Amino acid sequence: MKTLITLFAAVLLSQALSAQVILPPCLPPCVDTNIRPIILIPQTEIFVPNVFSVNSVNSDNQKLYVFGMGIATLDFKIFDRLGELVYESADNNRSIRYDGQCCRYGDGWDGSFLGESLTTASFAYVLKGYFVTGKPFSESGNITLIDNKF
Repeated sequence: MKTLITLFAAVLLSQALSAQVILPPCLPPCVDTNIRPIILIPQTEIFVPNVFSVNSVNSDNQKLYVFGMGIATLDFKIFDRLGELVYESADNNRSIRYDGQCCRYGDGWDGSFLGESLTTASFAYVLKGYFVTGKPFSESGNITLIDNKF
């Protein structure tokens, strides 16, 4: 059973949509096996925090990341209150979050524009992309950057 669980976890981590699993039909010393195809349903979710601070003690809150699972492609844009584009990313490289959970995507926005740190302000974002299942996603909302330099 441990081998089955390990195989299942490895297949899920690789985001495969199908695999074959070898299932023993009985307990040892049985030598017969069954090979059965299985279809995996990858977890798909997406989350963009609505507030962050570059001075946070939590490294996941020092930049604004797209969080989620099963993201194949993304287009993440952040605009200031005048509608000027201050950040854009299509980086779908994932990494483990500060708390050890999966996943944060891209390098994250550090709250700067043209190399200058921005002060406390509200921003709008638009996020579009596709999950590994081929299903599209689209989300928009507001983000507050908190500047702790006071």
